[in-house]
Amino acid sequence: MDRSDRALVGRINDTFAYATQFLHYGMEIRPLVTWADSRAGQFVAEWQVTQDHIGAAGCIDEGLLGTVTDNATAMLIGSALSERGKSVSTSISVQAVAPVLPGAVVEI
Repeated sequence: MDRSDRALVGRINDTFAYATQFLHYGMEIRPLVTWADSRAGQFVAEWQVTQDHIGAAGCIDEGLLGTVTDNATAMLIGSALSERGKSVSTSISVQAVAPVLPGAVVEI
């Protein structure tokens, strides 16, 4: 990750810090961007799962994962393209392959 990509990570995390809360059924979620490659248009955001995020089945609900992924991706794309004055909307599908339990770090 070069200096301009580190600056992009800082800009994106600053945007997250001032953005409206990411909410899903009243739960606040704030992913943290840890890596970016502006040339490839790739980002990694992480989110720590806590007991507050766990549903009745004992793990995270797919809807919560979908909401976090959708919100984070929109913020990432918007931040990366803000200098160009364009934005993109995406369609995301989330399907569980294994339970996500408290303490897990989800990468987007």
